[in-house]
Amino acid sequence: MHWEVMTLISRSVIVPSILIHYLQKSNDQIEKIVVLVCCLFFIGDIIIQTRIENSLKWIIIIYISSYTTLFLYLAYEIWNTKFKKIIKKQIYTIILIFVVYLSVLFQFLNIIFDSPLEYKNLYAICSIILFILLILVSTNFYLTKDDVNIYLIICIFMFLISDTLHTFRVYYVERFMLDFFGVIFQTLSHYFLIQYFILKQRQINNHIA
Repeated sequence: MHWEVMTLISRSVIVPSILIHYLQKSNDQIEKIVVLVCCLFFIGDIIIQTRIENSLKWIIIIYISSYTTLFLYLAYEIWNTKFKKIIKKQIYTIILIFVVYLSVLFQFLNIIFDSPLEYKNLYAICSIILFILLILVSTNFYLTKDDVNIYLIICIFMFLISDTLHTFRVYYVERFMLDFFGVIFQTLSHYFLIQYFILKQRQINNHIA
């Protein structure tokens, strides 16, 4: 019980701690999108912590909103770089990346719709957004050879694992270890996300200098 309480409380300090780390490292060059996404994650964590009945739907919607916000920002940023100039030259590789991730996504969707999940459509939307993010970032990493994108790829995988563990805890087995490892992967996802923005800003500053 002691560890369960500690895990529950930790959810309320993860995002603020990561955000403080970002503010300290950003040198007053703050991306508003980072603050917005962190706020959405924090709201979701607080709702999880309260364990209000029938709150799961709103938790999923909040996370969908945060993933969508992140996707729209990254899609805009990536498309306005040299990405769009390279993409035509590597179209077959891009198609291969798309097919690989798409096949995995179909497996995820099959599991979702064959399971006893209550909000299958919302889970499906969440999974689709995350896999589109993976396709976008993985393709950008392959084309630009920018190592900073590795942080984003790891971040998105951590999102998938964290969300999957939380789903298992809600619908299948309510075990402390699922919650514990869910918090661990969630913390890692936030850390790698923040590191991406910090390192990306350093790249921009070095390029300007």
